[in-house]
Amino acid sequence: MNPTVPYHDVASRSQKILSLPRFYHLAIACFLTTIGLMVAVLLASAIGGEEISSFLKNPPLMFRLPSAILGVLSAIGIIAVWIGMMWDCAFVVKLPTRSKIKWLVLMLLINWLGALIYYYSQYSVDIVNRRVHS
Repeated sequence: MNPTVPYHDVASRSQKILSLPRFYHLAIACFLTTIGLMVAVLLASAIGGEEISSFLKNPPLMFRLPSAILGVLSAIGIIAVWIGMMWDCAFVVKLPTRSKIKWLVLMLLINWLGALIYYYSQYSVDIVNRRVHS
């Protein structure tokens, strides 16, 4: 830490680096990338025939390790987004009670998919409105 920089400046800079909306955005991007890669592998397996299918059954470590890390980070991230979107819906956003109940039931029934729908239809719009008004 630079001794000439006041502590509050360092704290405000760290808040700008990874704020909660940025974390949600990064976690969703990681999750959607994982889903896209899984679909691409399945399509390659279906189109490529026996040779590619046999390679995909036992890929080398240089393919397994990054995909495993991406999968674990995606799973943790989407669970955090799911919990965060339910928290935002229940306690942060100013919606009518019926709308909150509908969103919470949707997120409870179809968990991560409901969280993604809420994120793109409510949360991201609300974040833009908060930035405009502040």
